[in-house]
Amino acid sequence: MRVPRFRKDGVLMFTREKRRLEMLLRARGFGEAHRALFPESTDGAAALAVVTEAIADVETNLQVKLLASKEGRQAKVAARALVKRALRAVARTARRVARTEAGDENKLQFPKRRSDVALVNAGKTFVTEVQGDPARFIRLNLPPTFVDDLKHALSVLEEATDDRAEGLRQARAAQSTIVKALARGIDATNTLDVCIANVAEDDPAVYGVWKRERRIVGETRPRVKKASGSKTSTPNPFADSITQAS
Repeated sequence: MRVPRFRKDGVLMFTREKRRLEMLLRARGFGEAHRALFPESTDGAAALAVVTEAIADVETNLQVKLLASKEGRQAKVAARALVKRALRAVARTARRVARTEAGDENKLQFPKRRSDVALVNAGKTFVTEVQGDPARFIRLNLPPTFVDDLKHALSVLEEATDDRAEGLRQARAAQSTIVKALARGIDATNTLDVCIANVAEDDPAVYGVWKRERRIVGETRPRVKKASGSKTSTPNPFADSITQAS
């Protein structure tokens, strides 16, 4: 299981995704600082545009993920607390009713399991058992509306549970979009690797910056094997012509 370790604008990101996004941001910054290396209508310019679009998609869906992951959370917590309080009151009262009325079996036990499903099922059982003769509970100072109050609390919890499930579904969809956007951006930087090498490989300053900015911390890329016996670099015959064309 991946552990989220990084927040961007309040949104949890996984470490691997964080590092990939940081690399794309650096790649975009390199492209903006070296526009001359990416003439219009070239694959390099198109790849740089893909990187920019991928970053925008990631940042947009990070916000969607944040809002969706919060959807229904507080409402569900409040609804669950309301149901628990109502169940405890009825269960407490039922114990006393069972002791004071000979032969009365107490079927109203607070559920041992505390899941929302267990709470709702217990609540429905309470309603079924009590609503036929609520007077004996009312005599022990439960409010006259306690059955309707319990029904309402159960309805609120079920609605909040549905809202929460929808929020989590949207958060998962946003996460999937983030992963795909990062993959598109990474693929575009592979194109940029080739384009920049063809233009700036013989410029140690520029090419060195690209290789540094292009690196994803914690990830290694397969090295391209050099031809055997070749220990000296050869000038790039296309660099001048491409630079001039820009």
